[in-house]
Amino acid sequence: ICQDPQKYLHPPPKQQKPHSMVISCCDSRVNPCQIFQANAGEIFLFQNIAGHLPDPYHPSSTQTTAALQFGIENLNISNLIFLAHTDCAGLRAATQHYEDLHHNLKSWLQNLQALPAHNEAALLQAHLNQNVQNALKHPFIANKVNNNSLTLQQMVYQVENGTLLIHRNGQLIAF
Repeated sequence: ICQDPQKYLHPPPKQQKPHSMVISCCDSRVNPCQIFQANAGEIFLFQNIAGHLPDPYHPSSTQTTAALQFGIENLNISNLIFLAHTDCAGLRAATQHYEDLHHNLKSWLQNLQALPAHNEAALLQAHLNQNVQNALKHPFIANKVNNNSLTLQQMVYQVENGTLLIHRNGQLIAF
């Protein structure tokens, strides 16, 4: 796949000091470090199918909760970014083909199946809102947000044109 791997290797910093944590989909077209033009060590990443943040009381949330807690409490990140993207196969599967999924995928995507699927913009916004609501159910997140030491941000990456949209005042606007 990679003809010259050396051209992609750069020495990483000796210690990571990320300012942000990004929760995003593991879609191969969505590379948060590239999207944000970040260097190694600047962003703590957690990627999964659909960029889903489950309710902390759901059995599938253990790994996600551990990643959140490590980023927020151990690495002291100050921004938690929920990055959704257009043409998301995971969201499409959850909202349009849920009954056809393997039981492992059903378990993971269960909380997404009720999101509005009538148009992509509404689906993406509802998904981001659900992620924020689920994040705030974690006391360690809610406390930092209330103390103004952590900001939560919602963004959408448009894979068709490389545009990044940010949620501001109830709307997604170009970043």
